[in-house]
Amino acid sequence: MQEGRVFGAERAKGRAVMAARLALLFLALTKPALAASLSIEDAKRAAVARSIAVAEAESELRAAEGALAQAALLLRENPEVEIGYSSDAFFAREREADFELSLSQSFEMAGQRGARREAARLRKEAAAARLTQARADAEAASVSAYGRLSVAERRLGIARDAEKLAVAAAEAAEKRLERGDVSEVDASLLAADAAQMQAQVQAFASEREEAREALASAMGTHLPEDLELSGPVPAPESSELAALGEVGSLAQVRARQLEALGHKAELDLAKRSVVPDVTVSVGYGEERASLDSPVGRLEDQDRLLGMRLTIPLPLWNRNKEEIARASAASAAAERKAEAARELAPVRLSAAAKRAQLALEAERRLSKVLPRINRSLETVQQAFERGQLSLAELLLKRDALLKARFTALSAELERVLAVAELSRLRARAEAGENPR
Repeated sequence: MQEGRVFGAERAKGRAVMAARLALLFLALTKPALAASLSIEDAKRAAVARSIAVAEAESELRAAEGALAQAALLLRENPEVEIGYSSDAFFAREREADFELSLSQSFEMAGQRGARREAARLRKEAAAARLTQARADAEAASVSAYGRLSVAERRLGIARDAEKLAVAAAEAAEKRLERGDVSEVDASLLAADAAQMQAQVQAFASEREEAREALASAMGTHLPEDLELSGPVPAPESSELAALGEVGSLAQVRARQLEALGHKAELDLAKRSVVPDVTVSVGYGEERASLDSPVGRLEDQDRLLGMRLTIPLPLWNRNKEEIARASAASAAAERKAEAARELAPVRLSAAAKRAQLALEAERRLSKVLPRINRSLETVQQAFERGQLSLAELLLKRDALLKARFTALSAELERVLAVAELSRLRARAEAGENPR
C-alpha cells in the first residue's frame, strides 16, 4: 500500500518518457535541414534540442512536479459519499423505511503529509539537477564531435598539401634524373613516397567521414553533404579556464545529494506510515414507520444526525517490508552521494590541468605555424634547384609536416579537455546546496 503511495507516479513518468521520445523522433523527421554553414553554437543548440537523455530528464522533471503538486494537497484521499435506503413494504404491514446519507474523509496522521511533501520536493530538485547535467552532457558531446570534425578536415587539408609536395618532388626527381643529378633509386623512392601520401589522403578522408557521422549522431540529425563548419572551436582565455576549474555546486554532486536526502525522506515516510489513516464520517438518517390500528393509521418518523470515527489498529501490518526497502535504498544513495562528493573535485581538477596543458601546447605550436608553412615551400624549392639531397628533403619535410599535425592534435586535445571540464562543471540551475 505504501509502495503504491510513494511510487504512484512511476507509470505516469514512463508514459511521459515514451511520449517525449515519440515527439523527439517526430521533430527529427520534420525539422528543416541545417544551413550550409554550422557554428559551434548551432551544434550545441541542436544537440540539446534533439537529445534523448535531455527529453527523458525533462519528462522526469514534469512527472516530479506533478508528484509535488499532488503531495502538497491538504487532503490526499478523496471523500466518500454513501447513500442507503431500505424498506419492508413487501414483507410486513408496518411499512418501515430507512434512509441514510454519510460523508467520510480519511486523514493522515503522524506527519505523513509533511514527509511526503518533503520527499516529493527533493525528487523534483534532483530531477532538475539531472536535467542540468543532461544538457551539459549533450553540449559537451556536440563540442567534442564538432572539434573532431574541424581537426579532421584540416588534417585532410595537410595531407593533401603533403601529397602535392610529394608529387612535385617526384616530378622534380624525374627531371633531375634526366640531368643525372639523382640516381634512379632516389627517383623511385620519391615516386613511392608520392603514392604513400595519396594513400594517406584516403585514410584522412575516411577519418573525416567518421567525424561527420559522430557529429551527426551528437546533434541527432543528418548533415548535408555541402555542410561547412564556420570555424574551429575557439580557445578559452586562461581566466575562463581557471574559473571552470573552481569547485562549486556541481550538478552531478547536487543530484546525488538530493537523491540521498530524498531516500531519507522516503524512509521517514515509511516509518510514519506505521500509524494508519483515521477516517471521520458524518451522517444523516431518517426512519419512517406506518402501522394500521383500530383507531386508524399511525405514522412515526425519526431524524438522526451522527458521527463516526474509524481508527485501524496497527497490530499486524507494521509496514516492515517498505521500511526495510527504503532503508536499503537510503544507505545505497548515501554511499553514492559520498563517492560523488569525493571524486568530483578530483576529476574536475584533473580535467582543468589537462585543459591548461593542452592550451599551452596549442599556443606554443600556433606561434611557429606560419614559419613552418613557409619552410615547407623553401625546402621544396631548394630540392628542385638541386640544393638538397633526397635524405635532406624527406627529413626536413617530414619534420615540418609532423609539427603541423602535432599542432592540430594539441588543438583537439584542448577541445576535448575543455568540453569535459565544462561537462563536469555544470551547475545546478535552481536552489542552494542541500544541507
